[in-house]
Amino acid sequence: FTNRHLLRFTKFPLRKFSFEQHFKIPPRFFLVTMKYTEQSAEEISSDTASAAYACLLEHNSQLKLLLESRKLSFSGSFTDNSGQFMLFSNARDEREPHGFVTSSPLVTGGHVRHWAVEEIDLASKEREDELVAY
Repeated sequence: FTNRHLLRFTKFPLRKFSFEQHFKIPPRFFLVTMKYTEQSAEEISSDTASAAYACLLEHNSQLKLLLESRKLSFSGSFTDNSGQFMLFSNARDEREPHGFVTSSPLVTGGHVRHWAVEEIDLASKEREDELVAY
């Protein structure tokens, strides 16, 4: 007994149900932090002949593409320039920011000693009905 047999007995053809078609999924936000190995962002930027500088330029061009596609809300460096943070928005799951970090030239070039991806819960306009006022 297969789906083909069911189609014969039903008036309407069977359709696969798509959750996203009928329910709006609220955006998910991920905070990505990266800590550089030994150099700060200023030291990397000042040595234009280094491999780290080329990696930083490529990394920044990838960030620019993410900003234009609205996958990234903002990014910046830590106050002591020892690392960088990025806020991913409209990501379906943690695979998008994780994939960006693991393919970043700074990470593949060995210029990042530690990185982390954390989901943060931000209130959005789509979730107004879930919010509780105190």
